[in-house]
Amino acid sequence: MPVVVVNGDHNIERRRMTLAHELAHRVIDPKSPVDGEKTAMRFAGAFLLPAAHLEEAVGRRRHSFGYRELMELKHIYRVSAAAMLVRMEQVGIISHSTMIHVFGTTGRGWRKEESLPIKDGTAETANRFETGLRGYVFGR
Repeated sequence: MPVVVVNGDHNIERRRMTLAHELAHRVIDPKSPVDGEKTAMRFAGAFLLPAAHLEEAVGRRRHSFGYRELMELKHIYRVSAAAMLVRMEQVGIISHSTMIHVFGTTGRGWRKEESLPIKDGTAETANRFETGLRGYVFGR
């Protein structure tokens, strides 16, 4: 049985994206002609930030976002601010140039260090593996 392990030292935003990314590798046919890594990242973004839900939350088209609004959205969806921007560009809510502008100004350091990381104590915890250690036999 495949197992995905994430680094507990990483923030919850990164762990969630990593888990969704690895799920994509399990469901996308490895013989598919698509770029596996790019497709897995796109899948992770769509899984965590569904286009219809995101458009309902922020609108179909935006030219800018305030810092506070982005941080609120990031906490609602429990993803990084960088992932939020990339996904909004993918679904056409913001233009590529708007995304680049934010990454070059307000979000300059977001790819290395998370802005206002989620630390609310409600992080997801996996327990199936622990259940297996207590006698559950997988595959029955």
